[in-house]
Amino acid sequence: MLALDPTWFRPLDDRLAEWVVPAGRQGIRLEIAGSSRGHLRSSAGLAFTLEVDPGQERTELVPAGGPLLPRGPDDLPDCPLLDFAFDTAAAASLGPLAALSSGRYLLVRTDHRPGDRGFAHWGNSCEEPPGHHRTLYLPQHADPIPAKRFAGGRKLSRAKPAPRSLIRTQVVGAEPGLAPCLRQPLIGLVVEDYTVIRWSDGVFVVPFAQPDPRPDPDEDLLVVLPLDAPLFVSAAGGVLAAPEKPDWEARIRQLGSALAAPGRDL
Repeated sequence: MLALDPTWFRPLDDRLAEWVVPAGRQGIRLEIAGSSRGHLRSSAGLAFTLEVDPGQERTELVPAGGPLLPRGPDDLPDCPLLDFAFDTAAAASLGPLAALSSGRYLLVRTDHRPGDRGFAHWGNSCEEPPGHHRTLYLPQHADPIPAKRFAGGRKLSRAKPAPRSLIRTQVVGAEPGLAPCLRQPLIGLVVEDYTVIRWSDGVFVVPFAQPDPRPDPDEDLLVVLPLDAPLFVSAAGGVLAAPEKPDWEARIRQLGSALAAPGRDL
């Protein structure tokens, strides 16, 4: 496993930070395996398969049941990265951060709790979810109505609207049929045109490390969203290719802000 280098970490606030993996490192990545399939791998081996069905307008990430990364490293010196992750659910399992490929990532502390809503969206397909699937964030198409409140002079004011995003975010566990392990960083795979017909976009966040047997945590989750390659993919037309939208970084930062804002159970 690659060493975890804390010098490439920059906090933005107490819930958002940037993590830069320097050039020349090949770790977690998506390998193209045809016009409608890709393999999401780590240094341990094949972890997930991305399947695109243009006819059904369907994009699904499936756990491969392969070997998983160690939960470590556990010898990270005191540094801003450790301070950021210390009281999150991922504090004892920062190994996936050390296994990222070169690129820029947004680290998000979120109190949003993934839930089983009784259905799963795979692009335009909706069905009963498998046991390894949870929903973390649903697209918000309109600003929520701000709550009324009284300021110091008893004047009526409105709270600032919460950040929102149009990107559906789903958690897919690494073990088929079993609930995702949330006690580790959840690494994002961004899928442009997730519904295949150039309509909406999605992010799958996944655990790559060996599961922790303890129950789901009460602490913040640690979500890792890529800001550029190699964890971006386009599903339009069933072709796994580089995404075309020029504003992805801004849109991912918007999703990060939405996840960092106070959440609610799904």
